[in-house]
Amino acid sequence: MILIVDFGSQTSHLLGRRLKKLGVEVEYSCPKELLETIKKTKPKGLIFSGGPASVNDLNSPTVDLNF
Repeated sequence: MILIVDFGSQTSHLLGRRLKKLGVEVEYSCPKELLETIKKTKPKGLIFSGGPASVNDLNSPTVDLNF
């Protein structure tokens, strides 16, 4: 199973559809719920799908890396 972390990109669901066509199980998560979703689903891989905010912006979305 692959977990797609959706930061607001329009391509998140396009990526998911393409993976599903290849027979891959896909789940989506918002960045704030990532740790909880990882613990629950135990994915084999992660895809971080970008969004409209710049990584240089003060309030840009982030992921809590405190596992």
